[in-house]
This record gives sequence, structure tokens and C-alpha cells, in this order.
Amino acid sequence: MDIINKLKKVLYSLATDKKNSLIYLPIKIILLFLSFIYYLIVKWISYCYDAGIFSQTRLPSKVISIGNITVGGVGKTPIVELIARLIKENNKKNPVILTRGYMAGRASVIKKGTKEGVNYKQRQYKIVSDEACMLKEKLNYDIPIIVGPNRINNAINFLKNYEADIFILDDGFQYRKLFRNMDIVAVDTTNPWGNGFLMPRGILREPISALKRADIFILTKTDLGIHNIEYIKRKLHEIANGIPIVETIHKPICLKELSSKLEESLEYVKGKKIAALASIGDSLSFKKTLEGIGCIIEKNFFFIDHYIYNINDIDYICSQCCLENVNIIITTEKDAVKLHKYSCYFKNIVIFYLEIEIYITKGKDVLIERINHLLQC
Repeated sequence: MDIINKLKKVLYSLATDKKNSLIYLPIKIILLFLSFIYYLIVKWISYCYDAGIFSQTRLPSKVISIGNITVGGVGKTPIVELIARLIKENNKKNPVILTRGYMAGRASVIKKGTKEGVNYKQRQYKIVSDEACMLKEKLNYDIPIIVGPNRINNAINFLKNYEADIFILDDGFQYRKLFRNMDIVAVDTTNPWGNGFLMPRGILREPISALKRADIFILTKTDLGIHNIEYIKRKLHEIANGIPIVETIHKPICLKELSSKLEESLEYVKGKKIAALASIGDSLSFKKTLEGIGCIIEKNFFFIDHYIYNINDIDYICSQCCLENVNIIITTEKDAVKLHKYSCYFKNIVIFYLEIEIYITKGKDVLIERINHLLQC
């Protein structure tokens, strides 16, 4: 792991109070001061949008934003997939996903089929967003995914050639320059707002009071954060009373072998020693999920969110598994996208990725009713 990634890991540990030694106190004080500066900037920007000083771009199509108020693994990507499927299947509309990704240069369009003799696949560029690649595989090219930092221009350019009934704005709660018809905000029940501080001292992107802009709340991982649910609901009612709350879990479906994508049942790893490998915002929840399906976790390989693996990382992981006599590695769907090119290096080790599906336990009817109403307006 290079110096920049190590620094990011240390800063995240400080923001989540995983490092509590007194030697870090001066750094935390500096970070707290920076958080105050960040707070002033965020409040000023929010005031300018609320007062109409900053204008918003309105697209000719409807826009649903799916976002959150913290950094880290809230579980937005499965929600994006869920909303896209609900719109496609229930309303027979044409949704298009707008995601920022982590790429430079021109936007990318992913879709199969042809229109007016133009093959969509010939128009795509290299995708480096792990979320976009995961959505591409899960949705089987059925729904266009546009990747690029300027999501307004990307949407406008898309509409020059194709149709879109509705855009789904991934990670859009803070992207206020684009007008949206509905704001869906995901809240991680295992760690809803961290230590209560804004970045960089904490994990909040905005003050908690910003949640009053939401139209629907989706609580994620409610099975893992069950002890927090009532507290979170009370807090949300204090901030934004009357806004619907939907409860969900991230439900493990099956295991898939990294290179062949052959399915294996969850029972296959029950009671077996495995190594967990992930570079996501909430590795602890991933670990708990693996324990929940009966794995015996002998080794953890947890990297920072969106970490880009290299051959040295793979060599280290394999050597450590060999030392611990572990021949099964389980990773996430997002990580599988990045690890696929290294699949041949995992000799004598079977590497699976855990397929997850978001499952609504409470409030599905309300969510569908709100989406249907928006699309009929």
C-alpha cells in the first residue's frame, strides 16, 4: 500500500475514533479545526442553494437522487440497482443511471443493442468505477449507466442521442447543482453518523440537520444494526417529521467463483476456515455478514475504500493464506471487478465473491407508491 493510501487509512481511523491514543490528540485537534472550516463552507453553500443564489439545472427528464450523509459503506449501490429494477419492471419506463465514478476524461455509456444502426457498445470508453462495473453485470446491460464526474453534462449529452424517462443520480445528495424530483437518503444503521463530527474529524459530509431535505429514508443493514433502529427513527422524526422510512437488509444470495462465475450455495462455506478480502467503506459489516452465514474467519485483508490492488498485494494475500492453511477467500462484488484480472494468481486457493441483494423488510409499498406517483406526474 503506497503512502497516500496509508495516509487515507490513518485519517479514516482518526475520523472513526479507532485510534484513541493520546499521541493522536494534537492531530485530532487540528482535524477538528478543519472540520469547523468545512462546516462554515457547507452551511454557506447550503444557504446559497436554499436562497436561490445558486441556481440548479433542470433536466427534461425526472431525476431521483440516491445518496447519504456520511462517507463509507452505507450500501447505496444495491439501492441504485433496486430502484432501477422497480422502475423498469413496475412502470415499464426507461431509467438511466448517472454515477460519478473514479475516472478522468470523457463519460462512458454502457448499453447493448442498436439504435438507428449505431452499436452502443462501440460508443463506450474505459470504465474504472467499481460500482458502475458491478451494476453493469447485475443489470445485464439492460439499463444505461453513464460514468463521469460532470453528471449534468453527461445527462444532457445522453439525451441528444437517446431517450430517458428518468435519471437515477448515484451519490447525489450533495450534488445540489442538479435539480431532483426525489431525494432518497440511505442511513447505515450500524453507524448512522459516526462520532457526530464533520469531515475530516468525523465521517459526516453535512450536518445532520441537512437530512430535512430528504423525501424518503432507507435504513440499511437493519439486521446488523438492530439495536440502533429506534434511536435512528427518533432522530429522523426530530429532523424531518413525516418523511417515510423504509427498512432494508443486505441479504446474501450465493457465492460465485471469481473467474468462472459458477454459483455455489452459502452452505458450502458453513463451518469452513476462510479469509475475508475487501476494500469497501464498511469492512466490519462484511465480516459480520460472513460470520452470519457460518464462516470461520481465519484472516482479514481489509483495505481502504476503492483501493486499487496490485500484484504485490496479491502475493502477500496468497502467502498469508498459505501460512494459515486457508484455501478459501471470500470477497465482495465490488472487489471482484478489480480482482478478476488476478484470478490466475490465486493458486491452490478458491476465491469467491458474495452476491448480495438488498431486501426491503418494511415500507416497500410506500417506496413503490412514491416512485409511481412521481412517474405519473
